[in-house]
Amino acid sequence: MCAFLLKYSKLFSKGVIRLDNNSEWQTPPPVQRQPVFINGSLDRSILKGESKAFFRQNYGTILAASILPALISTGIDVIPFIGPVISWFLSPILFVGGYYVILGVIRNHRVSVGNMFDIFDNFGNVFGASFTTSLLLFLWSVPLSVAAGAILAVAGLDFRFTKIPRINIPIPTGVGLLFLLVVTFICCIPAIYKVFCWAMVPYILADNPRMTGTQARRLSTDMMQGHKWEYFVLSLSFLGWFILSIITIGLFALFYVNPWYSTALCDYYDNLRMLYAAMHQQQNENF
Repeated sequence: MCAFLLKYSKLFSKGVIRLDNNSEWQTPPPVQRQPVFINGSLDRSILKGESKAFFRQNYGTILAASILPALISTGIDVIPFIGPVISWFLSPILFVGGYYVILGVIRNHRVSVGNMFDIFDNFGNVFGASFTTSLLLFLWSVPLSVAAGAILAVAGLDFRFTKIPRINIPIPTGVGLLFLLVVTFICCIPAIYKVFCWAMVPYILADNPRMTGTQARRLSTDMMQGHKWEYFVLSLSFLGWFILSIITIGLFALFYVNPWYSTALCDYYDNLRMLYAAMHQQQNENF
C-alpha cells in the first residue's frame, strides 16, 4: 500500500500517471493560480471565487459539460425496455467526461464540449471503476440498513405509531421518530465515511481513465486524508443556493448553481491534487 502511494505521488508531481510499460495518460501541468490551500487548509472563499470566475469566463462550455450528461442519460432513459439499461452504462462515463472538460477549462487548455466524449476511448475501464465503486458503497450500506431495520423492528414494538391521513401508512411519532432518526444516522456513518474517502474517484478517472477502480479508490482515500470535513463543508456551502433555486422551479440551479458547483468541485480536486503531489514530493526528498 505504501509503495503504491509513493509511486503514484511521484507520478502526480511529474504530471503523468504511468499504468504499465506501454501506456500512459498525461496529467496536464497546473496553471499558475492563487493558492486555495493555506498551510494545508482550504480557504473556501478563494476557491468559490476562483471557480465562479472560471465559470463566468467559460459559461457555455461549463454549462454544457455539467448538464449534458444528465440530459443525455434522461433522454435515453425514456426509451422503452432497453433505455434504462443503456443509460445505466453510459451515465458514469458521461459525467466523468464532463469533469474532464471542466478540468481542461480550469487548466486553461483548449477544450470543447465534444471532448467529453474522448473518455469513451477507455469506456470499459472507466465504467468498471465507476461500477465497482458504486457497488462497494452499496454493499457498505446494506448490512448497516439491515441492522438499523432490525433494531427498529424490535424497539418499535414499544413506540406509538400514527397513520398519515388518506395514505394509511404507519409512521413513528414522539420517541419512536427520534429513535428512528438517531439509529438511521448512526448506521449511515460508516457508509458516509466511505463516500468521502472515495469522493475524488470520478475526477481521478477524468485525469487517468486507464487507472483501475482499486487504484483510483486508494489514491482518493490517501488524497482525502485530513480533508473530508472541509470537502463536506464546501459542498454544504452551496445548499442555500440550491434551496433558493426552488423559487425558480430549479432553473436557477440548472443554469447557474449546478455548473458553478461542478466547477468548484473540479477546482477543489485540482488544487488538492497539487497539494498532495507537493507534500509527497517533499516527503520523498527527506528520505
